[in-house]
Amino acid sequence: YRWDFNRRPPPRNPLVAALAAARRAVALDPESASTRSALAEVLFFLGEIDESLAEAERSVALNPNNAEVVAMLALRLIMTGQGERGLALNREAFALNPAAPGWYYFAPALQNLREGDHEAALDAAVRIQMPDFYLQHALLAAVYGHLGRTEEGARAVASAVELQPRLAGCPRGLLAERHLDPPLVDIVMAGLARAGLDVPPNEG
Repeated sequence: YRWDFNRRPPPRNPLVAALAAARRAVALDPESASTRSALAEVLFFLGEIDESLAEAERSVALNPNNAEVVAMLALRLIMTGQGERGLALNREAFALNPAAPGWYYFAPALQNLREGDHEAALDAAVRIQMPDFYLQHALLAAVYGHLGRTEEGARAVASAVELQPRLAGCPRGLLAERHLDPPLVDIVMAGLARAGLDVPPNEG
């Protein structure tokens, strides 16, 4: 669910199953940073943002040397408008894991986009290197749109829509499902429109 990789409808709501499993894991090992981080992620996608961030904070407090949980908290803080601390934690995550996976770059890409530093946002976005995940292409398209690089933006839009056809019909709804805060959604949407994505009228 998190990476939108399952193209077949599951037999039941994956978040319901994930929440039950995460709560069971925390009950079995409440001092585990990994179980707390897993619970935080499920809660985030359920829209329980405050509870999610509280669990993520507990996760980092339990193991501040776990780069994965630090990077995840950093990303969720940036997505919800707490960019200063989010970037600081993102830098800590990279220091803990210099060979970090590409998704760590979502955090600086989003924050730089929010701040209008489009060149820095592009530098981070191209480092994500998740070609099968539509959000990397959507983010690249938004950045290219803001930079006025419309040809590259159009190609990125096409790649994103191919991977996630719903982007063509309800892009704002998809971003809302990821729980980006409204100002950041507006910035991404403006970039996508400039990159050539036809925004449905009922989506604003």
